Parts: sequence; C-alpha cells; structure tokens
Amino acid sequence: MLDDDLIPAEPAPVPKRRHPLRNTFVVLGALVVMVLLALVGGAWWIDTASGHAWLLRQAAASKVVSIGKLEGSLYSQLNVADVVVDTPEVHVTIDQASLRWKPLELLERRIGIDALDVGSVHVTTKPQPPNKPTSPPPTSLRLPIAIRANDLQLARLDIVGTPLVFTALQASLQSDGETHKLTIKQLLTPRGRFEADLQLDGDAPFKSVGQLQFRGVLDGKAMQAGVQLDGALRDLNVQARLQSEVAQASASLRADVFAEYSYAMLKQARISAERVNPQQLLATLPQASLSANITLTPRGKDHADGDVQISNAAAATWDQEAVPVTQISSHFVVSNNRLDLTNLQALLLGGGVLSGDGQFAQDRLDAKFKLKDLNVAALIKNQPPTKLSGDIALKGPYKAPDVLARLSDQRYKTNAEADLGWIRPETERRLAIRKLNVQRGRATVALTGEFALDGKQDFKAKGKLGNFNPAEYVSTPVGNISGDFTAEGALQPHWQGKLQYTLAQSSFNGQSLAGQGVAQLDATRLVTPGLWLQLGANRVDAKGALGKAADRLQLHIAANRLADIGAGFAGEVMGDVALQGGFKRPEIQGQLQAHNLRTPYGVQVASAKVDARLFPDLNSPIHADIQLADAQGFNANIKALHFNLQGTRGAHKLALQMNGQYQAQPLNASLAAAGGLDEQWRWSGRVEELQAQSLLNIKLLAPTNLTAGADVVGLGDTRIAVGAGLIHIARLKMTGAQLDTAGEISQVPVAEYLALAGIKTISSDMILSGRWQLHGSDTLDGTLDVQRDSGDLKLVGGTPQPFYLTALALHAQAQQSRVALNGQIVSDRFGTVKIDGNTQIDWRDKAISPSAPLVVNAAGNVEKLDKIAPLISNTLQLAGNLAFDVHRTGTLDRPVVSGAINGNKLAIRDSASGLALTDGALQMVMQDNRVTLKQFLFHGGNGTLMADGTLDIGKEGPNAKANVVADKLTLINKPDMQMIVSGKGLLGYDKDGISIKGNMRADHGMVRYQASGEPHLSDDVVIAGAQKETKSNVALTALQFDVDLGDDFTFKGYGIDAKLIGALRLRASPNQSLSGHGTVSVESGKYAAYGQNLTIERGILSFAGPLDNPGLDILAMRRGGSVEVGVAVKGTANAPRVSLYSETALSDNEKLSWLLFGHGTDSMDKGDAAVMVQAINGLLAGNGGGDGIGQQVLGEIGIDEIGVSTDKHADGTTSQVVSVGKRLTDKVSIAFEKSLDGLEDAIKLTLRLSRKWSLITRFGAYESTLDASYNINFDTLPW
Repeated sequence: MLDDDLIPAEPAPVPKRRHPLRNTFVVLGALVVMVLLALVGGAWWIDTASGHAWLLRQAAASKVVSIGKLEGSLYSQLNVADVVVDTPEVHVTIDQASLRWKPLELLERRIGIDALDVGSVHVTTKPQPPNKPTSPPPTSLRLPIAIRANDLQLARLDIVGTPLVFTALQASLQSDGETHKLTIKQLLTPRGRFEADLQLDGDAPFKSVGQLQFRGVLDGKAMQAGVQLDGALRDLNVQARLQSEVAQASASLRADVFAEYSYAMLKQARISAERVNPQQLLATLPQASLSANITLTPRGKDHADGDVQISNAAAATWDQEAVPVTQISSHFVVSNNRLDLTNLQALLLGGGVLSGDGQFAQDRLDAKFKLKDLNVAALIKNQPPTKLSGDIALKGPYKAPDVLARLSDQRYKTNAEADLGWIRPETERRLAIRKLNVQRGRATVALTGEFALDGKQDFKAKGKLGNFNPAEYVSTPVGNISGDFTAEGALQPHWQGKLQYTLAQSSFNGQSLAGQGVAQLDATRLVTPGLWLQLGANRVDAKGALGKAADRLQLHIAANRLADIGAGFAGEVMGDVALQGGFKRPEIQGQLQAHNLRTPYGVQVASAKVDARLFPDLNSPIHADIQLADAQGFNANIKALHFNLQGTRGAHKLALQMNGQYQAQPLNASLAAAGGLDEQWRWSGRVEELQAQSLLNIKLLAPTNLTAGADVVGLGDTRIAVGAGLIHIARLKMTGAQLDTAGEISQVPVAEYLALAGIKTISSDMILSGRWQLHGSDTLDGTLDVQRDSGDLKLVGGTPQPFYLTALALHAQAQQSRVALNGQIVSDRFGTVKIDGNTQIDWRDKAISPSAPLVVNAAGNVEKLDKIAPLISNTLQLAGNLAFDVHRTGTLDRPVVSGAINGNKLAIRDSASGLALTDGALQMVMQDNRVTLKQFLFHGGNGTLMADGTLDIGKEGPNAKANVVADKLTLINKPDMQMIVSGKGLLGYDKDGISIKGNMRADHGMVRYQASGEPHLSDDVVIAGAQKETKSNVALTALQFDVDLGDDFTFKGYGIDAKLIGALRLRASPNQSLSGHGTVSVESGKYAAYGQNLTIERGILSFAGPLDNPGLDILAMRRGGSVEVGVAVKGTANAPRVSLYSETALSDNEKLSWLLFGHGTDSMDKGDAAVMVQAINGLLAGNGGGDGIGQQVLGEIGIDEIGVSTDKHADGTTSQVVSVGKRLTDKVSIAFEKSLDGLEDAIKLTLRLSRKWSLITRFGAYESTLDASYNINFDTLPW
C-alpha cells in the first residue's frame, strides 16, 4: 500500500441549490417570446394576400359585413371595394374607400388617420315595427380612445327612397376622447353648399356649441341660411335664419335632443316664415308659398303650449305638384312626453274643411277629425266633383294607427265606411283593409283585403258589387250590375296578379249582362283558361295565353246587335282574332266584318271588311286587306277605301285608293309603294304614286325613295306639287339629332293658304318662293330664305284696300346653332319695316336654349298715316307720320323690351263718331320692360288732350297706368252732336283687366236725335252662317267716373228741345254691370206732344242703376188759356206712364180738347169731336224717337195748330170749318178759318187777357166781328 493511497480523498463539492422560480421565469420568458413571435408573425401574415383573404371570409361569415376587394397594407394605406353592411335597421353599400393611417399612434391611445377617401355610399333604411321601444338617453358620449382624422372625404351619399343626395364632402374630426370637434369644410347638395363647425362634450349634460352655414339658390335667387347651436343636448338653444329675395324664415328654439318621442323634442319655439316654397328646398316636395307663425311657450316644468298658423298663397291641385290647402291652424300643448292638438283646422281648395283634435301619448296616437264639403275635383283635376263630409278617427301606435272613417257625399247621395289597420306591425308594414263599404241607394260595393308596403308589396282583395248603376256617375245607359271578384298579386320585384270575376243577375241598357272569367297577368305573360262577357246579343270570348313562343290567345267577337250597347250605336261586328307568341312581337291573324256600323261619336260605316295575317319575322308571308264603303266621320265622307298589302314584312307592296269628300270638298287619294320593314320597324322603299285632291291638291311628280321609322325619316330627290305651288326636296335625312336637308319652294300662291286657314278678310294674288339648306348634328347650320315674287294683299269688306306691297323677304342663317334672322317689308302704303334678330338653339332639344339671349329688333317709319286709315275703318282719317324702333333682349322666358315710338303732326278724324283731333305728337320710350309715355298731345277745336303714364311688361303680366287730361277739348263735332269737354282721368291695366277713374265736365254739349227710320231685325232673329262676334278678353275690372253736364248742354229728340243740367256717377266692376247714380234735370225747354209745343216745367231723370232705364218725372204744360193743361210722364224709360194733366179736375176728353185747341168740347159736336181726336192723334203722334211725321211737316211750314169745328148759321144750318193756326206768343195767336161751303172764310186773331178772358176778332169774307170771351169750366164749380 502506498502512502498516497493512505491520504484521505477531498470531499466532493456540494452542488449549488437553484431558486425554485427560476425555471418558471425561463418558461414564461420562452412563452412570451413565442407569443411575441407569433403576434409579429400573425401581424405580418394578416397583411399578406392569404391574410387578406382570411379577413374577407371572416367578414362574410358575420352575415353583417361583406367586402368584395381588399388591397394595400393594413399598416399604412388600405383600399377596399364593394363593401356591404346589412343590419336589421339599415342596408349600406360602399363602392370603394381608401384609408391612410399611422398604427403606431395606437401606442399613444389615439387613432391617427391622415386621410379617408370614400366613394359612393347608398343607405337604405328598413321598416321598423311601429311600437319598437325607444332607446334610453346615453349617460356618456366619451370615446375609449382619441381620434385624429385630418382629411375625411366622401364623393356621394344617397339616402335611397328619399331625395336626399350629398356630394363632395370635405371634413375633419378631432377628439381626445372627452371633447369632440367636427369641421365640415364643404358638403354639396343640389341646392347649394353646406359648411359646419361643431363641438361636443362627452360628459353629461353634453354641452355643445357650433354653427352651420348654407349658401345656395332658391327659386332662381341667391339664398343664405345659418344655424347657431349652444347648450346641453337636453336643453339645446337653436337660432336659425333663412334669407332670400323670394322667401324669409327665422326660428328660435329650445330642444331636447334625447326626448323619448320626436314630437316631444321642442321645449320652446318661435318660428316665422314668409313665401317659402317647399319644392325649392326639396325637389320631391310639392309647390307652395307658405307663410307660417309657430310659437311654443313654457308654462312650467315639462309643460308648454303654443299655436301654429300656416297659410298658403299658391294653393293648387295635387296633379300640379302643389298643395291644395290654403290654411292650417291649431293650438297644441306639450307635457310629459305627450302632445295634445286642439282646434285643428285645415281649409282646403273648393271650400272643404278638415277640423279636429288629437293627442300623441308616448307612442300612441288618438285623433278624431271631421271632414266637411270636400270636393275631390278641386284637389285633383279631371276628377268628378264631390261633397264629402263625415268623421275620421285614428287610434293606436302613431306609426301604425287604426283608421275608422264614416263619410257621405251629398252630391251623389253616397255613404262610405272604412276600417283600416295593420297586420303584424311589430315585424312588417302590412295594411289591412278590414272593411270598405260604399253605398248609394240600392248600389253597394264591399271590399276586404291586405297590402304590404314593403318587400314584395303583395296584395289580396275580395269584393262584392251589388245593384251598381254606372249612369249615376258617368254618362252611360242605365245599368244594374252585380257580381263578385277576387284579386291577388305583388308589385315587386315584377308586378303580377290574378283576377277572377263573376257577373250575375245584371243588366245594362235594358239588356241582360253576364260574364265570368279568370286571368293571370304579369309583365311578360297573360294566361286565361277562359273569360267571357255578354250584353244582350253581343258576346266576346277570350281563351289561351300570350307571352311565350308556343302561346296562343284566341278572341271571338259576335256583336250581332250593337244597339244593345246604348243610344247612338247600331249595326254588327263579327270576327275572330288570334295572337300567338310574345307580348311585344306577336303573330296576328284575324278576320273582321262590320255592317251598318254607327256610333254616337259621328262615325258611321255602311260596310267594312278586314282580313290580315301579320308575322313578326321578316320573311314569313303577310297580307292585309281593308275595305270600307260609305264611311263618315270627322268632316269626311269616304265613299270607298281599299288598302292592300302583300309580301313579307321585309319586302312587300302596298296600295291605297280612296274617294269621297272632306269638309264638303271632293277628296280623292291614291298611294302606291314597295318596300319593307327591318328589325327596328323602319320602312324603306320607293313611293311610286302619291296624289290627293281636296282643299289643296297634292301630287308626287316623280317616284321617290322613302325611309321612315320611329327615329329616322329619309327622302331622296322629291318633287311635289301642292296646289299651284311646287316643293322640291333635294334631300332629307333625319336620324335622332342628325338632320341633312335642302330644297326649294316656288310659285306658292298665298291665296290658297288664306282659304285653307279660313281667313276671309284678306285676299291675295301674291306669289312666294324660297329655299333652304340645313345641317344638324351637335349643332345646327344652314340657311332659309323666303321672298315675294309678285302680287299683293288686299283687305276686303266694303271697298277693297290693297297693301301696296313692293317687297317682302325673310332670311335666316344658322351657324354653330347661332341663328340670325333678317326680314323686310316694303309698302307704298305704310313704308318700310325691318326686322332682325338672333338667338342660340339647343339642337338636341330642338328648342331655344333657356339661358341664351333672344334678340329681336323691329324698326320702321310710316311717313303718311293717311294711307293706313282705310285699312282700319272706312270712316277713319289719319294724318302725320309714325316711326318706331323696338328691341327685345333677354332669355326666352325673361324678355327685356326697349326702344322708342315717335309720332309727329298726328291727326285723327272719324266721321262716324265726329271725333276730330289735330296737331298731335306722340313720344314713347321703352327701357327694361317699362314703357314710358313721355308725350301725348292732341288739339281738338280750341282745346287740348294730354296724357302721360307708364306700362310695365313683367313676368307677372302687363301693368299700366296713365293720366289723361282734357281742357276744353272738342271731342265730337257733327251736325247732330257737338261735345266740348274738360276733365281728367286715371286709366289702369293689369292682368285682371282695365280700370278707369276720373271726372269730366261738358263745357258745351249739343245732341240732336232723329230716328233713322231704317228697318232692322228683331233681337231674336238669328242669321244662319253669320260669324259670331268674338268677345274681348280684356275685362273692365273697375270704373269710377263722374260726368257733369255743365251749364251749356242742349238736347233735342223724343219731342224734347231743352237745356239739361246735372251730374252722373258711373260705376262698374266684374260683378256689377255699368250703372249710373245721379239726376239730370231740364233747366228750360219745350216738349212736343199732340201737335203742341209744351213748356217743360219739371223734367227730372233719376239714375240709380242701369243707364238705359232711368226714372222719369216730367211735366210739360200749355199755359195762357183759361184752362191750363199738359202732359205728365212717370215711371221708367223702359216702362213709362204717360197721362194728360190739368191743374183743375177735367175728363181726358176735355184735357185733350184744351191741349189741342185751347178750348173745351162744348163748341163742337161730340161725334165730330171723336173723329177729330182720332184723326189728329193718329196724325200727330209720330212713331219713333224723333219728331212725328205730322210734327215734322207742320214744323217745316210753321203751323202750330190745326182743328175742325162746326158753326151754326142764323137760319139753323151748320157748316164744317177747318182752322189752321200759329201761336205768335203765349198770349197771341192767329188762325185762318175755311168753311166747306165758303160762307165762313175768315182770319181770326186771338188775344188772351187772362186764363178766363179773351178778345177774339174775325175778318171774314161776308162779316167781321169782335168778341169778348169768358170761359167757365163747370167741372170746377162747387156743385
């Protein structure tokens, strides 16, 4: 053993003890590294193509979002396309979007977006249940992370189903999570530009502040609107205004944005508006001119009340896209999520009124209305007039209330009852027609059904008709129709429906009516197993289908007695028609015959026969043969017509022969052509023959090529004789907007076209010619010329008056759609008139461009007005010269007129009226649609007539005012009438008519009336063939004119020769004919009656109504005799009461004797007196408005009195004595007496000393005497 072996070994080192968590940390660290590596790898992978595809699949699997395309990087710039978001509330589509952002900002708890650019977005809202619970107001609007979006852009936003369209959004959004700021730099709408700057706190009460601005156009005028916001969202102050030339509005509101119900959002309001047109704000809204005042005033906590007043100054019918309501008013109260409406009233066009009360409580509506005198014809044109009244009640969820209505119509004696509601309103919008009954007398209509307002819009209906008489509603024969029908179908995605009907125990026009059938119809196909309708001996049957290639629909017509249909119908129609194939292009085959056909529309056909077979393809043989005999209607009488077509659709021949009369003129026409139709139904071929003989004869001089279709017309070189003129069309081709044509006209007689137009007041031997060359594609270019070659125009009626035309020419030229016009008329009668103008044509619309100026200039100088006078009237004479230079500028619908009209040395004389005005001057200036009468001066006698005024020619129509002043103007100067007047007046004219105000005084007046004695027809005589007088379209809207006869006005006529004084006030209006108020009195004068010139002691004409029937109060006396008598006239001019008058009581015979002879009847035999009275009365009474024949004869030879008496001789014999006398004065008269036996011839001189005493001396052939006479009237003695 070695010593070393004895050395003990060193003990083994003890291993270090490790911490028990060390391995855990190592494992966790490894896991973290692995997770980080996985996240990094996942983040890298998710931005690869496979990662993008996985994201698209996950989005599609959500059933909420789908993305069609994803490109770019998720961490810098990302592009997506065809994005769809579909939720139960909304469906959104986005065509494309691009996002550029910085993900590293997420480390700072901020989303950093440099730019977000979105294309077109379409939003479709989905119907919601009417009783869907409202969302509670939020408790916080904080965001979990800040947002920085510097550039937000949106190309287009469409809210489907509404007219809301927004474009070109440029905005930015900044938020630190607590405060949010939104700036809208630009948002365009169809009406203008929108800008906004808003800020909102995310913590309650959500204080906000901001402003919104809008600038745009309203009704063609600039418009500005602004809104200021300030306050908490539950108590938000809103100040708004709208300013424009055509409308103004302002609003001051306090609102609760989070109110549980929309009607409870307003807490306080004051809103006013004037002349607001809703359609200018939103294109789909109706037109109106609304003025509104709305107030809402707080009355305590959660309580406010107010009033609303809305008027509509432009109320019109619905079909005019307007609001047929003139006024709406109501009082309302808002409190505790409740809105109460009281005294609601709406005034409708036509006098209808809707009134009632209602309330919105939470989501419930309870309203009751009364309807009175609703006239549907006043709300919608071309509808029957009604007078509906009744009750309407709405109750239930305010988005889907039940409707109960009971209405009646007094006009039609009709009652209606309706009960409408909703089916499953919590899931769909489906209207239930529980009951709809209409009854009029014995007639009833009952209907039930349902209609879906969303989805497929499917419907079902079941109805019953009983004892219905169509004659009670429209002009038809009496009927009694009863039956049942059912209908079902849908409107989306394509309309389709099925109808089934059965008529039973029905009649029409006294004939039995029956029918039954089933038909199913959609947009492409009709199917019916059979349907028929029979009235009396007339029946129509249909069976089969139409729409598919193998379908065939067969129609059979057996109208054996058309008189069963109603009055005016007669004859029979028989035949069969078959249609096969599709709707749009079916094969048609049919044979129809008619005999003795007559209709109430003036169409009659003695015999007709149609045999046709038409195929839709180009190559199948087709034929059509139509024959008519003795057909009448529309001013035509066709003795025979034959149309024949043979061949195929692509190549056929056609011929037409027709003869008869049109407007009582012979009509003969023939046509022969060969050609074909192509796939677009355009006909191309050659017209071999075309001629027509009628009011204007037309003849094709040589065969020509023709192409005609819905969008194309083409002609080759064509020569046509029209009347005595010739038309040469060198070329013509029109295809859509393309036009290429050239040609000329020659030897065109104007007289033929005057006769064709029915103008009989002008005759002519003028010959015109012209030429044209036009080309249109994007623009119009070319020329057009028309000129007079020879001849003149004449005004006929009385003495023919030539126009003495020496030149007439018109030239138009178009270049790049700029059209210039030049024309000239030269006449030896009215000088030279030049016209020129220009404008811009919108060739695509074939109309003048709305924004292009339309310029027209007209200038002329009529050097001698006396040559024009005969064209106006045979009694009118003119003198002087007139020059005008008028310009029209502005657009087509907004013209601007300017220029001048000047006249010098003017004179107007009219022999018929006695008007004579001389030394006249006229100066009119036109500027900006205002015509100013700067000078209007005429002289008449020693007086003048002057006027000044203005005429506005605006869009609303003309508006004129003129002041007229006459100073001692000799207005009329004729042998039988003279009138010198002074006065002034105001003449007005607008779209409603003429108004006249003023006063006039006669400085001198003289009227001599004499009956013409010419025979005339009675008013009830109608002259056959005479043209009716056309009434003027200008109405007299107001007349207020005072007429003073002055101090020198005399009148002679109707037996009156007197000086008149007095004044009249003339009045007239649209609802009142011309009337006069005032009196005209006789100041002094004579009245001729019974051969005597009586002194008018009282003469009064009282006017209190129509001028032609004044009240009369006239007393004319014969003074100076012992008995004074006269004539009294009472009553009215249309019904005068004439009586003999005496101051003492006398019989009419005594009054007449004293009136005629100046003595009583005691000196003549009664029989002789009776004969005398009849003879003298008949001789001297006259007949007409002037003096009688006897009065005219006696007046001419100076005789006042004529009489017959009987004298006794001393031997007891008697002799008849005729006396002829003349009153020298009221006291002295002289007479010549001639007896029939020649023994009592004498000259008698009478001197009246008093009423009873007279001295009478006679110088006779055999004796002379002097007598004193004392007259006693025994009728006046006391006994």
